[in-house]
Amino acid sequence: MEMRKKLVFFIIPGGDAFIDDIINNLSNEYETKKVIVKTYEQINKWMKWADICWFEWCDWIVIHGSKQEIAKEKKIICRIHGYEVYTNNILRTKWENVDQLIIVAPHVRRIFEEKTKNLYKGNLKIETVFCGINTTLYPFKKRKKGFNIGYLGFMDFKKNIPLTLDIFKKLHDMDSRYKLHLAGKFKDGRTYEYYKYFIKYNKLEKDVLFYGWRNFHQKIEWLKKIQYILISSIDEGLCFAAAESMCSGIKPIIHNCEGLKDHYNEKYIFDNIDEAVKMITSDEYNSNEYRKFIEDNYSSAREKQEILKLLKNLIKKPEKHSEKNPLVTVGITNYNYINFLDECLNSVLNQDYNNIEILIVDDCSTDGSIEKIKEYEQKYKNIKAIYHSKNSGNPNLSMKEIIEIAKGEYFFILSTDDFLYDNNVISKHVYSFLNDKTLDCVYGNTQTVDCKSNKKAVWRSIQFNNDEVICKTFQKMGSGVIPFCRAMFKKDFFIKNKLKFIYDPDNVVGLDTLNTLVYVKYGFKRNIINCNTTCYRLHENNLTYNIKGRIKSIISAMEYIVNNFDEKIYIPEIQWDKYDTNKRKSIKMYKIGKHYFNTAMVYYNKNIRLLNRCICLEQEQIKEYIQPLILLSQKYLDKSITESEMYTKEIKILKAQIDSMKIY
Repeated sequence: MEMRKKLVFFIIPGGDAFIDDIINNLSNEYETKKVIVKTYEQINKWMKWADICWFEWCDWIVIHGSKQEIAKEKKIICRIHGYEVYTNNILRTKWENVDQLIIVAPHVRRIFEEKTKNLYKGNLKIETVFCGINTTLYPFKKRKKGFNIGYLGFMDFKKNIPLTLDIFKKLHDMDSRYKLHLAGKFKDGRTYEYYKYFIKYNKLEKDVLFYGWRNFHQKIEWLKKIQYILISSIDEGLCFAAAESMCSGIKPIIHNCEGLKDHYNEKYIFDNIDEAVKMITSDEYNSNEYRKFIEDNYSSAREKQEILKLLKNLIKKPEKHSEKNPLVTVGITNYNYINFLDECLNSVLNQDYNNIEILIVDDCSTDGSIEKIKEYEQKYKNIKAIYHSKNSGNPNLSMKEIIEIAKGEYFFILSTDDFLYDNNVISKHVYSFLNDKTLDCVYGNTQTVDCKSNKKAVWRSIQFNNDEVICKTFQKMGSGVIPFCRAMFKKDFFIKNKLKFIYDPDNVVGLDTLNTLVYVKYGFKRNIINCNTTCYRLHENNLTYNIKGRIKSIISAMEYIVNNFDEKIYIPEIQWDKYDTNKRKSIKMYKIGKHYFNTAMVYYNKNIRLLNRCICLEQEQIKEYIQPLILLSQKYLDKSITESEMYTKEIKILKAQIDSMKIY
């Protein structure tokens, strides 16, 4: 029987708030030891004992440990949480003796890399692994809007308590029933003195309640008091207080700072006092949603899997032969994106994975792209380009060609206006495939950026089974849930199933969704990497903004679902077995017809928000675009009546609404 590896965790006194769950989760696979360090002798002793040394913070402990001769013989891990990148600790650590750096938030990683880029010469392996929370420890309570606002945690400059107080003051002026519940500890005298002055000056002694520091049991009891958690910080990663509160069913109100948008949906984030007040006074309140958001994205089980993969890879690195280093084709589609070419291509060329074929398909560019691509071809042997003599009108033909021509065992498709998030994206995907030979597709989260590559929101990928993919796509009006152009595929899946990329020149926007639905029909297996892998650029030329083309793609996807999958999958709310054949058909046709009608109404009522941008169209233009949706709606409603008269009344009302819209 193979002996378990010895894993020691070095932690400063009081610095174990985020590590105990990780230690517990790893104790089955490793012989673990937690050392609260007070002396250098403790570090030296336990480094000799361990196979792997985990330094929980970039502090004096890792500075000492990384400089010891024995560090060269051990596997060394350091985890950075945030504050460390603002200190000289990152400059005093001997990074050449550190095998793996874990950073808990993308913005912290950015700052670290900017400050140390000339120190470790790019050789340090860095992984961004988001923190996790043990959701089972937090009792869930379904709540509704109320008047109790909470803050939980340390109180210092970073936490921006004055903004919290200003927001509360505005709410209290509107309605004196609002109360502010502060639980935690003041870490600096100035913040505490300001707090006391503010409360006294505004006569809020009875309305702002201070509880002091809470142990875990007291914290759980305190959380029962509030309906809102208000976080005004200027720098955060996961922000455990927000995550703990959401687990408990509490609505989050979180201040916009760089790290927050990597972790939380924009609907939970405010930019100013007025926005915070609006969020708190809004009728929108959904405890189940808040809990599910944390369960789906930040469970400790998910964090454990990421760390286990990292540790296994650290101990036993893949051998460098063909089976362990398969060829990957990165296909890049381009049309008049010369301004983005360098960033896209360099993000692929700078990968730490060394067996990549780059295929560039240029769709008859006129902006100088062709000349620049040819320069890259001449400079790099692994770059090959295909040049269209005539523009095809969209990137779909280029994607079809890439899949057919790709020599790689795996392929990954990018548009030139996008780029890979960091230099180990390809190796992460390949490692996931090598870890599980049954996989056909691997993908991660998407970081959105603007035209200048400034980071915006993060789109988090969620692992859905095949039935959930079909149902979600139908419910989301034909919008896909698998990012075809930001995923890596196994080419053998296409070969063994005799599949090709479906190309339809009339379906400009949504062929990626249609194709993934086809792959689901063939049962393709997927895995998600819980980190950012690609950067998707938001700009005015994104195909998503093509509303006419988008509606065609909606119809294409929804019709494919209707014609190829059982209605139990995409309309799960009906107890189908209760009905006979005719009534079942009638229900199915009515539900599909109403769904097309509802989809048309979203556009008709100008409720169009795509990629966080409102789309404004003239009413007559909208009527023209939604006509195909209305025609299909009527077709299915008529079929419903033919099968039975169950929905005669409802259909009559829908048709009257259609007539009043004067679409024709």
